[in-house]
Amino acid sequence: MPAAFAESAMSAETGSDHLEPRRHATGQPEPLQPVVLESGVVHTNRADTLAQTDGASTIGGTDGLESTKPTLEAETGWSKVDVPAGTLDSIKPVFAMPDNGQLALSLVQLLRLADGQNIEIKVGEQSYKEKRADYLARLSDLLPDVGMQHGISRFVGQIQVFGNQAFNIARTTINPQLSLNYVVKTGGTDFFEIQASRKRKKAQSAQLESTRQTILGLTAKTYYELKRAYWARAIALQGMRETQLELDITQGRLDEGVGIKLDVLQSQSNLEGQRYGQVDAERTVATQAHKLAQLLDIDFDTNLVPDQLETYIVPLIPDDIPVGRLVATAIANNPDLLYLDELQAAGVADLRAKISEYMPTVNLVSSFGAVGPEYESLGRQYFAGFTMTLDWLNNLGTEKPIEIYQLKAIRKGLRYSYNLKRSQLREAVYNDYVGLQSSLSQITVARKRVTLAQEAFYFAIGRLKEGVGTQLQVQNALTDLAEARGDLLDAFIDYNQTQVNLIQSLGLASPETLTHGITVDQLEPLPSPATAKGAARP
Repeated sequence: MPAAFAESAMSAETGSDHLEPRRHATGQPEPLQPVVLESGVVHTNRADTLAQTDGASTIGGTDGLESTKPTLEAETGWSKVDVPAGTLDSIKPVFAMPDNGQLALSLVQLLRLADGQNIEIKVGEQSYKEKRADYLARLSDLLPDVGMQHGISRFVGQIQVFGNQAFNIARTTINPQLSLNYVVKTGGTDFFEIQASRKRKKAQSAQLESTRQTILGLTAKTYYELKRAYWARAIALQGMRETQLELDITQGRLDEGVGIKLDVLQSQSNLEGQRYGQVDAERTVATQAHKLAQLLDIDFDTNLVPDQLETYIVPLIPDDIPVGRLVATAIANNPDLLYLDELQAAGVADLRAKISEYMPTVNLVSSFGAVGPEYESLGRQYFAGFTMTLDWLNNLGTEKPIEIYQLKAIRKGLRYSYNLKRSQLREAVYNDYVGLQSSLSQITVARKRVTLAQEAFYFAIGRLKEGVGTQLQVQNALTDLAEARGDLLDAFIDYNQTQVNLIQSLGLASPETLTHGITVDQLEPLPSPATAKGAARP
């Protein structure tokens, strides 16, 4: 298979099946460095199908990025040729649509676009801003209330002085007053309410990070699904070539009078079945490309394609890491778990605030003002005052105990949710860790199976052509070969997607970690025996 399922864990010189991730001196995985897959999906004895890429060879070359029409002849130039037994034209995945409107992006480019443009992330950012505003508003409650009042009056009339003599008079009076009102809740209600608001702000921040990492993980997995669709399409096209070869042989045997019409009809039916697989792969290509466009919030008319179609093993998890460290890292960093933890803390603060309302409240009022001048005087009069009021025994009914009971129930529910999420997270990390190990073994087994299935198919074709084999043997060999290729494709894609799931569970998903992997420094140390068991917030 061209650009075939090349993996950076395979050695071209030794031919070893041992998977050793290649890394930089810094410990980071060396990304996207293909090497020859000597026992890969496709075998060929054509020297011109071997191409060099970055000092390492890949089967079938790396020119699979050209855009052509989705037809067998247009893509391969192959219609009906007699492929000798033991050889196979290279499978070359190509883009399904014309290059009009194509946008070729690498994985890291897709992740950065999703991080900056995804609608769900933007909605989460606005929700966080609302929680932050609530927290600031709660802080402002600690400041005294300042009031300013102005009273304006105007006297118009006459006054009589010195007997019967009267004078007309008009005078405006301004009465300003400044007051300060401060409420002291002796039980610390304000403090607990501020603490609860701060915890909810931190919980919203964790939820925003959870949304962000979920979108990044979904983008990476959709990118791999798009690659899977292109390879499935290429495999279907190769199956059409091989089925066409079978059809040519059965038709030739019928023309020579040594075959039967039933074999020809079955071969034609099988060819249409392979064509159906190609059409289904085309549909998957379109749907996955549109899904990527939705995640990136770009126009659906833009045809998103991967920047390259080679499939690699790019190790994103450091070698020889105990699963206990991975679990400890997930518990310490997973945003969903942090979200529930902060909500628990907010629930505790809410409960304490409600209980503190039984304590007395002190209202302090200080005022300062002026009156005058009045019509009978020429000066202004000033005054100042201070008032203290004690409110107590106002919550002796049943409403407050019921509210406290409700808050206790909510707090207990959050604790159970935290413990459940913690258990599910531990299980997910273990499953992904085991899945990575099994995927590596599955890749090795699937590669060997593809090699044997290809040899069996061309051996069956040769026997059929020589008149000593049966069409049923060819059909069985074709079916086994298609399954083997699909299993190898699934093993590669599943390995990469499992890495994405594991990094997301660890709470370390970012464009950098999903492309180049995580480092040992990002992992938490193994928990000590005293804290290994862990517990939810009391």
